[in-house]
Amino acid sequence: GTPRIPMWTGDLILKAIGGAGLRAADTNMFGKGSSDPYLKATLTTNNETLKWKTKTIKKTLAPTWNEQHTFSISSASVPALLVEVYDQDLKADDFLGESAVAMPAQEGEVQHKLVL
Repeated sequence: GTPRIPMWTGDLILKAIGGAGLRAADTNMFGKGSSDPYLKATLTTNNETLKWKTKTIKKTLAPTWNEQHTFSISSASVPALLVEVYDQDLKADDFLGESAVAMPAQEGEVQHKLVL
């Protein structure tokens, strides 16, 4: 068959600003809970899967990351973006939530407030 011409080409800039009201996945000896959250983004196109992770913010339920990452896209189909938040632990990280992000139909800046 004939190759499909990429319809989604260019850069997607993802900015992880912060979070609020996260679930406490860790409990200290006084019963007070917190988490060590980080955000993981997975961008899936018709031909590749790209991943990015923020730094971990220790002992908080309201992290401020203020980080950004640029994904370079060349895809024949609409990319899918999944954002997940985890609590970092020594053994296995705890899942705190996820949200799928709808890709914009046109160029420009789009802000999403994700509810996990």
